[in-house]
Amino acid sequence: MQTQINPGAPFVAPKPRHAPLPPDVSAASFMRVPAVAMATGAAISTIWTWARQGKFPEPVRFGRITAWRSSDVTAFLADPAGWRATHSVGD
Repeated sequence: MQTQINPGAPFVAPKPRHAPLPPDVSAASFMRVPAVAMATGAAISTIWTWARQGKFPEPVRFGRITAWRSSDVTAFLADPAGWRATHSVGD
């Protein structure tokens, strides 16, 4: 099946899968989930599961955008077991 192109139709740009941080937020201070997954080596779904379970730093919400503080992720990466021991919510 071939897609027909209508030259008179207005162009609608596709939505980006991961929207950028708001302009008033420093990108150096926050990390979006793809960057967190890359830094940790864990899958995106694992990052979300750990965050829900209290085993990973809590994300910050900016409206519909969610990001992690870079300092929190760095502290977790420096000592994951120690971070979990001092920040665990309980099971």
